[in-house]
Amino acid sequence: MKKEIENKILNLIALKIAKEASPQQLKQLELLLTQYPQFRFLHDEVLKPNEVSVSSDRLRAMQAYSTHYVNKILFGRENAKVNKKDNPLKPIYSDFKKFAAIAAGIIGVVFILYFLFMKNLVKPADNLAFNTLITPKASKTKTTLPDGTSVVLNADSKIVFNNDFSGATREVTLSGEAYFDVAHNPQKPFIIHTDKADIKVLGTVFNVKYYAGDGIFETSLIKGKVEVSLNDDSHKKIILRPLQKITLADKKEFINKKEGLTNTKSEDQPGRLIINITDIVGKNKEITETSWMNDRLVFSNTPLSEIVKELERQYNIKASIENDTVSDYRYTGAYDKLELHEILEILQLSKKFNYTLQQNKLTIK
Repeated sequence: MKKEIENKILNLIALKIAKEASPQQLKQLELLLTQYPQFRFLHDEVLKPNEVSVSSDRLRAMQAYSTHYVNKILFGRENAKVNKKDNPLKPIYSDFKKFAAIAAGIIGVVFILYFLFMKNLVKPADNLAFNTLITPKASKTKTTLPDGTSVVLNADSKIVFNNDFSGATREVTLSGEAYFDVAHNPQKPFIIHTDKADIKVLGTVFNVKYYAGDGIFETSLIKGKVEVSLNDDSHKKIILRPLQKITLADKKEFINKKEGLTNTKSEDQPGRLIINITDIVGKNKEITETSWMNDRLVFSNTPLSEIVKELERQYNIKASIENDTVSDYRYTGAYDKLELHEILEILQLSKKFNYTLQQNKLTIK
């Protein structure tokens, strides 16, 4: 994780503690906690300091250290001194220093708990810990979660989950695409978090796809039952039945382009996700949305722009399309995972385009 992201999360937590966070900052904090769930426990505990199991002497010592650390950052060096005679702005500096001390005290609490829990100085009561599984491009990974749920991660995907699912729910955070076969447990719902929406299930088989750069969220239900909750409207809950797919996007054009539609049934309301629900149509008993698990690329009226994104993930390349007309070419077909140039040549047979492939960089013209 980049240091600036870590600092951003800590600063937003500090603002929340001080009750100085704006609604936008609170929303940003929640989004970051979803993306980086390893900070969720820290966030929860810092708002409940009475539950921290550490001696008051040690707590004071760590607070003094963290306050000193923040002051050192704010003033540039540890022993910064101000010459009274040469500094006519001394009162302003003093006020700033008081403000900085207050800020340091607030941020200090965050640093205390950060060192306590993130650096394992004190173990959480429930022995809470997270596992992160990352699948690089051009590969897939299958894993079994602590409750027996089977997960297959597609290329360029990440899942974060608790190491024992000891709480009242089983929760994971997903970035990318994954196929879930959830172990049945009505008393402990299974919840998947993404930036766009959450999926709640009791026991079912389904596929979830959300790559942040695509702007599209998809959940395809194979069997069972799922409830999808929109992050921008927590009261909006959508129930899917087997062989249904829900697609969410920030803009109507994203769904139109992906699905080959001229319009969607949903209203295009600014600031609200666009929702489209369709039936899953199998081709020769093969479901397009889960074909990747069998190392097959299956497209159904899919624009070349979407196909290229999938090729990037499956073949670990960088790709670009320099012709808007070519970008909108649509293809339907099923392909075993061939060499990249073989797939490109097959696509060319249907609709003509030119391309170059050099040093893992694909350019289509």
